[in-house]
Amino acid sequence: MIQRRKFLLGALGATLTLPFLETLSPKKARAGEGDAEPFAIFCRQANGVQQETSDEPERFWPSFGPGAITSAMLLGDSGRTLSELGDFADRLNILKGIHFAFDGNGCGHSGGGNQCLTAAKVSDMPASNESLAMGESIDNRIQRELGKEGVEP
Repeated sequence: MIQRRKFLLGALGATLTLPFLETLSPKKARAGEGDAEPFAIFCRQANGVQQETSDEPERFWPSFGPGAITSAMLLGDSGRTLSELGDFADRLNILKGIHFAFDGNGCGHSGGGNQCLTAAKVSDMPASNESLAMGESIDNRIQRELGKEGVEP
């Protein structure tokens, strides 16, 4: 038969140590149910746009400065490439002056395209316009992580 005093001391000790023991168990984070639809943002560098150089005029960037873009602003900017996107102005963010972290390895078009969705270095061999991305692209990663097996992306 257990003495009452020993029982109470054991129960008190267990009561005091239980919260501490719970801190030793592994934690699992779980996302709450949200009301936002999943989405992805992709970017692609400009390739072959008419930006002012010694032998061609500026026809790409909007003629207005930074800030909010309206449909009327873009549509009124006729003769410039981005005016074609006027109907989508409320969904656009136009970024200028972005530079890649790594050299394009002899070809800015190929090197930029390789880095745009991978944020990885460009291959040394092959080089120039045959260079390869040295990392997985974000669109491939999303498909691999979230896509359904056996379903073409």
